[in-house]
Amino acid sequence: SGGFANPSGTLAQYAAYIGAPTTGVLTSPNTSSADNDGLYELSYHVLATNLVGLGTDSDTFAAALNTGLANFDTSLSNADAGDVNPTTVLAISLWALQSTGHTAAIGSGSGAWQGQSLATLEGTLETALQAEQSGGTAIYTEDLAYGILALEAFNADPNLIESLQNTLAAAVNYANGGAPLGSVSIATGTDYPAGTVAAN
Repeated sequence: SGGFANPSGTLAQYAAYIGAPTTGVLTSPNTSSADNDGLYELSYHVLATNLVGLGTDSDTFAAALNTGLANFDTSLSNADAGDVNPTTVLAISLWALQSTGHTAAIGSGSGAWQGQSLATLEGTLETALQAEQSGGTAIYTEDLAYGILALEAFNADPNLIESLQNTLAAAVNYANGGAPLGSVSIATGTDYPAGTVAAN
């Protein structure tokens, strides 16, 4: 109903309908959670509209996502970005764009990812995920989950994908003591009683 059936309004009106950021945020990101959350949401809309056969809508969302990535502030951290960190944003965005055939290079903008091909950004994602695997940074299950989906969309090295899958399985294996130090599940296991539903 509504906007999905006939998205004839401006991007700002459509964005308001689906809860994505306004045009201003997409074209001039700032250090707020709107940038991260907005691109996260746009990725889902690229995927969903493509899945149900609304190609024009998917194209519209993909163009907005491309613009957002071109201007994205990669210095945002979990602390100031609503826990949707740059690695998660890159992973879910690449998964959405590659798997729906929106494979044009990122356009020009003010961010570190502007002008880069999706293949180059896939390499950037691999590096970030491997840093988490090796303990170079904290392990975030969203990074790994969306990263695996993105790498599968790119037909990346199956050995790397399997390795990431194993890391993800270990990171959520609190009950069996397999969760690595610093992982989300360690925090969850510490903060919530066993058997309860918690974030992540």
